[in-house]
Formats: sequence, structure tokens, C-alpha cells
Amino acid sequence: MSVAALNVNLAFACKLDETSGSSILDWKGSKIGTLTGGVLNQAGPSAAHKSIEFNGSSDFIEFTDAILAGAVNWGAGEGSIEIWVKLTAGGTQFIIQKSVTSVDARFQITFLGVGTPPTPVQYSIIDAALNQAFHNDPTDHFDSLWHQYVLVRDNTANLLRADFDGVGTNSTAGFGSIDNTGSLFLAKRPGFGGSFMKGNLALPRIWTGRALSAADVTELYAAGAGFELNPAGPTAAQKAAVVMSMMGNGGGS
Repeated sequence: MSVAALNVNLAFACKLDETSGSSILDWKGSKIGTLTGGVLNQAGPSAAHKSIEFNGSSDFIEFTDAILAGAVNWGAGEGSIEIWVKLTAGGTQFIIQKSVTSVDARFQITFLGVGTPPTPVQYSIIDAALNQAFHNDPTDHFDSLWHQYVLVRDNTANLLRADFDGVGTNSTAGFGSIDNTGSLFLAKRPGFGGSFMKGNLALPRIWTGRALSAADVTELYAAGAGFELNPAGPTAAQKAAVVMSMMGNGGGS
């Protein structure tokens, strides 16, 4: 599989390699999100990549629905999410979610760090009528190591596939639209005062209108997060121009 092939329908991709400030760049769509707290420029899942560390109580990244402009709205269609995660605390950890509150249509990946290990990760999509497709991966994920998490909504096969380190398992995926007007959050769940994640995140990527195949996911994992999607990205000058433009329009920070 080529980089060009894996770029098809890629709608959102952050490197999380910022070294200062609170603006986080989506390299695919040149959209600006906002970092609250967090420790920048931390080691990532490969030597070529960085991560952001979150404290589990107040740190998070937010891309508003207005800024995303529909880029990650799957509707009732297909979509995929990949993110690299290193958890450094037990308890429930909210990794990635797009929603208005914690009880509306959404997609999410959440570490259910409760009870006796192994403590699972739940991959789920929920439509406007609160019909839910979810899969709980029973693998023990709380080990302070880097892991690849992937959620795939595959309408052709009517599957919600959950992949952990390149190995997938399935549950039924069918029903309605999961679109909402909420923000895309990394390391936070909105509503009820918010809930967070303690650990590091790297390379969040979202495909809209595409269900990654098992072979795609395995290849991405085998590359050890070193597979560069949208490799050129913006230049430093272009990045600065985008940030200034967003600030002038009242977006970002």
C-alpha cells in the first residue's frame, strides 16, 4: 500500500509536534484546534514522531465543529479513526470523542479502566436515537507502553471493527447518522464537568467516507507510526500564516 493510497479520504491528521503555544494544527485540512494545558514536544511512538502529555484532570485538545466544517462528520456513512496512545494511569480514560455532551450521537474511543484487569478499551458509535454499536477489547492496555487504536465503521460488511496494535475484532455497525454539532475532543469527554485522560497521544488521524481494511491497519501498525500520511504538510511559513488567519477570524488561539 502506498502513501498516496492511504491518503484517500483522509480528512484529519495531526502530528502533535508543536513546541510552543496552544494552537494545534490539522495538517490535512490546515485547521487549527486549541490545546488547554498539556506538555508539548514529548517522545512519541517512533523516533520520528512527537506526542503531547495530558495530566488526566484538565488538559485536552478541542477542534470546534465550526472549525472542522464537516470534515469528520460521517453521517450514516463509513469512517475510520487511528490514534496512538500511551496510558499512564488507571481509571476510565477518554481518548477521542466528537459530541456535544456525553449522551448524544458520537464516535468515541474510551479506556474502561475499571474492575479487575484486563481492563478493556471501548470503541463505539452512537446515532441520534441513541442506538449504539460498540466493541470492548479485553486486552490489558494499561502498561505505560505505546499502542495503536483504530475504529472502523464498515457499512459494506455491516461491521464496527476495533483494532488494537494491528489486530481487529468486529461487532455489528448498522443504523443511522452519528453526526452532531459538538467539538472533536482529544483527552476529554464533554458534559458533566468533563472527564479526561492521563498519558500521551500521538498521530490522531480520521478518514471520512472510508473504512480502512484490515490490511491497511496492519500496515500502519507494522510501520510503527512511521508511515507518513500527507507527508509534505504545510511549510513553517504556511503554518504560521494559517494560525494568523484563524486568529484574525476569531478561531484557534
